[in-house]
Amino acid sequence: MNLTLLEVYKSGKSFLKEAFCELKSEFVIIFEDTFKVDKLNFFLNGNECPEALNVKIFFEKLKRLKNNEPVQYIVGSCSFLNLNLEVGPGVFIPRKDTEILIESIIDKFLSDNFERKRSLFENPICTKFNGNIIDLCSGSGAIALSLKNIFKNSNVTAVEIYNSAFSFLKSNSKKKDMNIDIILGDIFRILNDFENNFFDIIVSNPPYIRERDLEFLDATIKYEPEIALNGGEDGLVFFKKIIKNWTKKIKINGILAFEVGINQSRSVVSIMKNFGFKNIKIFNDFAGIERVVIGNRSV
Repeated sequence: MNLTLLEVYKSGKSFLKEAFCELKSEFVIIFEDTFKVDKLNFFLNGNECPEALNVKIFFEKLKRLKNNEPVQYIVGSCSFLNLNLEVGPGVFIPRKDTEILIESIIDKFLSDNFERKRSLFENPICTKFNGNIIDLCSGSGAIALSLKNIFKNSNVTAVEIYNSAFSFLKSNSKKKDMNIDIILGDIFRILNDFENNFFDIIVSNPPYIRERDLEFLDATIKYEPEIALNGGEDGLVFFKKIIKNWTKKIKINGILAFEVGINQSRSVVSIMKNFGFKNIKIFNDFAGIERVVIGNRSV
């Protein structure tokens, strides 16, 4: 006997049992993605019987969810600002916190009394900017593609070293039909490909978890590639190397912007000051944690 959509939904809830309340939003995402229904369609068509194959796929996905695999990997995509990005095993999943990194860059182009609004990302106002931007440690391309979407006349380059992540960067850049340059390579070995004083903006969300803290990460995060998380003994290895090696590639008054980990912002500010950055600002994430450090090159 075939199950109705409503019966499948209830069976899925039962399968997750005690974990359902904690995983309710992930459960709904998987349900809607598998059966291609939204809340309204589910309400109207709950008594219809989906294909048996889709029911099987649904419960296979729930098994993965029960084993703490990220829901983004299970459905193969995630939302970042107004972009829907392809993700999967081998690439870091973009977080809401990283949206603050994009907003901090926009803030540099707007007056201090401008009230930033989320609609900015649907109705970009910064389209006249035609500078050079590079995203280091690009992963899925979330940052690079978002900046290209906002600064439509800019020249954006995205660099990723690992093939697994690069495949998602390549796929996302094609699907979004955005003309960005993508490079498979080591950010510290491609320096000579660019002239000094070339970039208006250098941005990066590098690995920044302290090595000794990796074992204590949430079980879901442990599915993501360690290479995208491991920031060395103090978590600051990539910040130090990027600032040391890439500063001269930024134009005078150009921007360097980082996403940083908990309790790292002041250290990153200090390193940037030592290399002649000015107008350094810190932005908090949605939880009030100092998450972004951004400044202008002065020398």
